[in-house]
Amino acid sequence: MGSLIIKPPWGHGAVSGIDTNVYGAYAAECPKKGAWFSKLHEWAYDCRICGVGESRLKSAYPIEGWGCFCHYLKLTESYNKENFRLSFDPSNPERKGCVPHSGPEEDYSTVRSVLMALAGLAIGLVSIYGAFAWTALTIIEALVSAIDTEELGSGYLQCDWLYPSEEGGYQPKWPTDSGFWYWWFVYVKPNQTIKFDGYESFGGIERAWDVYFVEHSFTATIETGPPPDEMSASEMREYGIEEIPVSKIEERAAELGISPAMVKEHLELDEPLYIINRGVEIERHPTRVGRTDIDSYKSEFERRARRRNE
Repeated sequence: MGSLIIKPPWGHGAVSGIDTNVYGAYAAECPKKGAWFSKLHEWAYDCRICGVGESRLKSAYPIEGWGCFCHYLKLTESYNKENFRLSFDPSNPERKGCVPHSGPEEDYSTVRSVLMALAGLAIGLVSIYGAFAWTALTIIEALVSAIDTEELGSGYLQCDWLYPSEEGGYQPKWPTDSGFWYWWFVYVKPNQTIKFDGYESFGGIERAWDVYFVEHSFTATIETGPPPDEMSASEMREYGIEEIPVSKIEERAAELGISPAMVKEHLELDEPLYIINRGVEIERHPTRVGRTDIDSYKSEFERRARRRNE
């Protein structure tokens, strides 16, 4: 097995419309560590992403029908599909977040450190183009636990966030700044090499019809080791596996980035937690920009996400 390679996926880009400039950026932790689930006989990886976008008028002349329209995320199983799966925890409201949007407030206490880091990186990248409405701290305070589409299908996980519009004089008004957050899992069988693709797109709207988008994609490769109970101490060191005693699991949960569901399960089983720290590679793909329309944006994003996997 190769040495640990951590290249957090991130990206930024800009596209120019007729009346507006649209800027988008994202940062992800995808994935960093895997934890052994003895009941499932699988390695589980926590993955997170934060994306931000802004839309700016090119001139001082006031117009309507423009702003931040949507964020779109699609994750697709691409290699050795029969030996892993994508998932999320529907009982955890902290897995999702969006601003501006309507929805229940969350303090994001279990993910605050990683959310702060990812939001800070994404905001820093988009701020290359212009001042953003929030800092890493204030965007966490503003997030609500909201999502418009969350669909787990055969071999994929798809999400989107549609930003709210307000009535204007002639056309709706959309927000000038926006952001989202999402947390999902990858479950992998022992002794496997798998790949999944991530595709993220931000769309800004103008004239209440044209959607100009900035999109990013990456491929994650994960190599897993054998089950921990089948390895000697020297083999566990070779695979970079750390044993966390039951008494320390809650204390180290935030540091290790493991979910409340994982903590709860190991405490109930009264089993130590095994963390694997090797065998992860991330390949970032070039940023792409373009234009579609309000009726076609979703089918267009899905088409390009599929083409990314071909």
